Amino acid sequence: MSGRAQAVRVFGATVDDQTRCVHYRTEVDVVAIKFACCLRYYPCHLCHAEDTDHEP
Repeated sequence: MSGRAQAVRVFGATVDDQTRCVHYRTEVDVVAIKFACCLRYYPCHLCHAEDTDHEP
């Protein structure tokens, strides 16, 4: 296995390339959550709620 990370598409209102979003954008808010309901990555639960029509 190589030490190289794969690019993952993050959906929602991201504001930078480290997946900070309009809801959470401090220095420690560098995360993308993979939601089991749709198998998509979002920066936060609020981004998921705004972008989808289903419950997480």
